[in-house]
Amino acid sequence: MPILRTTPIALALATLLATGCQPAVTSVSATPSTSPAAATPSPAAATTSPAPVTSSAAPAASDADRAFIDGMVPHHEMAVMMADDALAKATHQELKDFATKVKADQGKEIAEMKAWRQAWFGSATTPADHSMHGQATLPAGTDYDRRWADEMVKHHQGALTMAQTALAASTRPEVKALAQRIIDAQKAEITQLEGWSRAWAQ
Repeated sequence: MPILRTTPIALALATLLATGCQPAVTSVSATPSTSPAAATPSPAAATTSPAPVTSSAAPAASDADRAFIDGMVPHHEMAVMMADDALAKATHQELKDFATKVKADQGKEIAEMKAWRQAWFGSATTPADHSMHGQATLPAGTDYDRRWADEMVKHHQGALTMAQTALAASTRPEVKALAQRIIDAQKAEITQLEGWSRAWAQ
């Protein structure tokens, strides 16, 4: 004859009905525990939990990161000096607006790179670099704006070379991200400057 199976749920409900109490939904488990061991995670299960600090830790800064910072900081500082020169001597308002943006953007990036250098290498001071492209100041004159645009194109091309090197060699994601931003921004600015240079040469 068939064997009648009494489940834990049926027993619990029968007990409650016998005492005249209403069953509480939260007091009954749809999946009964088969053994005390089921309530305790196994060592294997415990090891599957991720360790955010370890897995998200960025790699240590490398000599390539230091070289990028030590080259790009003085390069940006020269661009800021060139921007100051344009603000004092340029005649086209669009060039003055461009110079203002250069000061803001590159000034922020200088501070960012110096903070990285302090954190990663113990000092925010970068060595002087005398191998820059072009000049920080130009003589004033009717052709100043075109000459300044040409000099800034050369300067930006130097920045592109350094940024492309950092993309290939850097170990820090922050440096790679900054290098890509520099490439994207300065390629667009070179196109703008070259267009102005051609227009102002006529």
